[in-house]
Amino acid sequence: MKNGGKEKAYAEIIDALYDLLQYCEIKKEDYNDETRYSPEKMKEFSDRYSQAFWKVKKATDIGAFIVSVEAENILIELRDRKRLEWEENPPWDIYANDYKYYKDTLRKIVDVARRDLKAIKDWQGPYLLPISRYCDTIRRLFYGKN
Repeated sequence: MKNGGKEKAYAEIIDALYDLLQYCEIKKEDYNDETRYSPEKMKEFSDRYSQAFWKVKKATDIGAFIVSVEAENILIELRDRKRLEWEENPPWDIYANDYKYYKDTLRKIVDVARRDLKAIKDWQGPYLLPISRYCDTIRRLFYGKN
């Protein structure tokens, strides 16, 4: 696959993982106290979460056709992880557990994408321009940099 196709695939995966991460962060911190966000905003977050879930599932299923084998393996690891049972755990624990896995997967995928697309270390290279809006957020989340 040409870099343009891989670039788009990585950008979509990163975008989807970020939406999954954001939703879990909101739910784990605000479970049963959704007054911080309007019902319309929560529906928007929920819809984005659902769309992101299916995007990541699709990317996992077609894997190495669109991204590197290493990225495919990271997505498979996410899919096959041990999940907490809803019947045995409070929802905030489930969201916190999912948040941990999505955050770790996002960090790994960003690293693989950077290497796979041969982007420069500070992520300002031309191959990652479609995901440039996430660079500051990713740096802040994982490296504590602005």
